[in-house]
Amino acid sequence: MGTLPLQKSKIDLGGNDKFREYGRQRQIKHFETEEFLEYRRQWFECPEKMIVPEYPLNLDIHVTNRCNLRCPFCPRTWKDLGGHYDEYGLMSMELYKRIIDEGVPHGIKAIQLTADGEPLLHPKLEEMIAYAREAGVIDIIVHTSAASLTEKRSRKLLDAGFHRLAISFDSPDKETYEKLRVGAKFEKTLENIKTFVRLRDEGGYELPTVRVQMVDQKINMHQRDDFDKLFMDIADTVGHIYYIDYFGGPQTYLDTSKLGVNDFKVGKSKLKQDFKCSYLWQRLIIQWDGEVFPCFYGDTLLDKGKGKDLLLGNANDISIHDIWHGQAMKQLRQLHSAGKFTCNKTCKDCGRQYDTYEDELPKDDWNGIGGVG
Repeated sequence: MGTLPLQKSKIDLGGNDKFREYGRQRQIKHFETEEFLEYRRQWFECPEKMIVPEYPLNLDIHVTNRCNLRCPFCPRTWKDLGGHYDEYGLMSMELYKRIIDEGVPHGIKAIQLTADGEPLLHPKLEEMIAYAREAGVIDIIVHTSAASLTEKRSRKLLDAGFHRLAISFDSPDKETYEKLRVGAKFEKTLENIKTFVRLRDEGGYELPTVRVQMVDQKINMHQRDDFDKLFMDIADTVGHIYYIDYFGGPQTYLDTSKLGVNDFKVGKSKLKQDFKCSYLWQRLIIQWDGEVFPCFYGDTLLDKGKGKDLLLGNANDISIHDIWHGQAMKQLRQLHSAGKFTCNKTCKDCGRQYDTYEDELPKDDWNGIGGVG
């Protein structure tokens, strides 16, 4: 890959999500095509101008809700330890193919193979990637902790052919990393990442690009520079996002003594001016069992057994197109467009409506949440 210096850049995702990132200027032809650039233009423009595209530009497909880690800052861990899961499972290939087969003719551009858990736990992940690529999806993104990214799995993923790999790592220090990524081993996971990049480069694969990301929290924020140095010669981009206290934080779900880490928040928060959730004009989230939500947080059950107030339908029973243009989505867009998002309890409490900043930095830097989108 060489030793090109990492360049600092601040990325603004649709005017709502921001993160700081260092990137190596590696020319990728795929990301310079007219179709890809037009998709990215729409990604920013649709939420900014409140344009509803014919079909979601992106589908986040949560292929499983199983996870091999118990990261204390992760809402999935809070729900798991708090007993909020009624069932664990894997998305069927039948449902997955139905989603892709519907989306491609309607013009879907991207899918994110992620999870309310760890997507590498799905034994058919490579088949899912290949199916979407062959169907014509132009931006396939896989999210992982890389704890189970073995050399054998890396080879299979590279052969399947996808576009971006997003890895969450969270600390350059073994003790801190293993306190935050409970169940993972620092040296093993780091070697997994290095091996994947080596196999990609030695095999002549232009893609996927590799982004390694750290969630900045009180326990690790002083390690940011060391984190950048650790990955600057490994990853294509090195990113940071602030921890956000979604739905009031872990104490909403369970006794925090079960987590081993009690305080994640950093900096100060302020309400974003003219906040409207960009997701409503960009994407939908589909859970492993087919349930569809407008965001990652809509399926949160604060009281086990009670209703899911943002459940839009189930992809086993209704088309994604109909859900996207359905009454529930229209009402949510109207609320957010009018600045009345607080009328929906989940939207009011989710946390995305706040900017986080540090006193010693400009208030428009290192704020909000980021990620791959």
